[in-house]
Amino acid sequence: EPWSDKRLSPFFGIGMGHYHYVPNKSRVNRHEADGNMGVFTLGGRYYLASRVALRIDYSRYSAFISDKNYRNFQAGTIGLSLHF
Repeated sequence: EPWSDKRLSPFFGIGMGHYHYVPNKSRVNRHEADGNMGVFTLGGRYYLASRVALRIDYSRYSAFISDKNYRNFQAGTIGLSLHF
């Protein structure tokens, strides 16, 4: 978060992790998936008052199942922070 002292503060993040998927037993094609995962996040925080902030971000996840197979996931988040 490069400008954390400003009213509008953009931020980004990158990360790595592990992906493990176990499907429901009721699914017809229930194949477990396991692999490494990467994430990229882009967002911003806007201070509405000195102790109230609105945060919006978008994340894109890529799960690498095998050398030729991967899955992409997306997530958007909107939140309100109250600082006491």
